[in-house]
Formats: sequence, C-alpha cells, structure tokens
Amino acid sequence: MKLRKIKDLIGALMAYLAIIFLLGLIFVPFHYSVYISFIFRLLLIILPFYLIMEIAYFVKDTPKRRESKKKEKTKKEKITGILEYILLAIFVIILLLARNGTIMKKECPEVVQGNPDAELTIKYFFNPFCPSCWKQEKIVHTALKKYGQNIRLERYDHRYCSTAWNQLGLMHIPSFSFELDNGTKNFGSLSDEKLSGIICDNVKC
Repeated sequence: MKLRKIKDLIGALMAYLAIIFLLGLIFVPFHYSVYISFIFRLLLIILPFYLIMEIAYFVKDTPKRRESKKKEKTKKEKITGILEYILLAIFVIILLLARNGTIMKKECPEVVQGNPDAELTIKYFFNPFCPSCWKQEKIVHTALKKYGQNIRLERYDHRYCSTAWNQLGLMHIPSFSFELDNGTKNFGSLSDEKLSGIICDNVKC
C-alpha cells in the first residue's frame, strides 16, 4: 500500500510538472525558456525513479490485479475513467494546435532584443517545440549578455513567421540570417564560438 501511495504521488508530481512545462511552451515567450528549463530537467531526474516504482508495483500487485479484473466497475468509476480520457484528449488537441501555430497569433518579429539601433541585425528563427532550439536558446541568451549593445536581435517564431523564413531561403530550425554590409548570410544552428565569431567579425567586441 505504501509503495502504491509513493508511486501515485510521484506520478501526480510528474503530471503537474509536465502540464506546467507544456503550458509554458504554449504561452510563455520563448526567450524566457532559459528560466523554465529547470522544470524539464526536474522531470528527467524524477522519471527514472517513477519507472522503477512502476515496475516494482506492477510485479508486486499482479495477484490483486488479476482478482480486480473479475469485479465489475461501479458507475462512478466508469464516469471518472471517461472524464479522464476526455480531458486528456482536450489537452492533446490544444497541444497539437499550439504546436502548429493555430490557436495563437504573434507578430513577426515577435520581439526585438539588444540594441534596436545597432548596425548588425540578426534574424533568429526558432520553434518552442524544437528540441535543438532549447540548446540554441542558451547560446543566444549568452550572446545577448556579451554583445547586446552591438547587435539587434529579431526573434521570429517559425510557426507564425514561415513566410519570412521562406523569403530568406532558410532551410533549418533553428536558423539565423545576418544582415551584413556585403549582403545577407544565412546559417543553421550555431555553436557559442561560431556565433561569437560571426558577431565579432562584423562589429567591435
């Protein structure tokens, strides 16, 4: 009984964290993601413990589970089960609509960071549901701290700004478009060293 309570508690905690994290993906501006990424890391830490508890409970509870199959579910249990599936379906639909950029509208660019009057303009395209964008976001965040006074960073959410993305001839997410003196140069994901190098080649660092 204790094992089941602990398992259920960990499972409920994971469910709440997952919901908060996914809602953050949908409604929180992506440039704040570096502050909510700890929820994702916490989920990764809890997950192995939950799986171990789940397996242990499954093995221990096999005889009781066989007996319970013989019993008829009450009307309340049936209604509760149906409501759980309905709520799950609604949440999945909202998540899919948000992923495709259907339920919200954003400006293009979504936000401008750094120095609006800087000579170097960087157009940064991302998608909150893109795993590699989370890694790229940390690099962009660091670059803004270092070179914020020397660059104008325009953020474009690819879900809503695909037209601008296509016009620039970009091929990947995340991606960058640098407006330089000799024209525009496009890049896919960039390492910290590569991004810093491009910036410092075009402005005084």
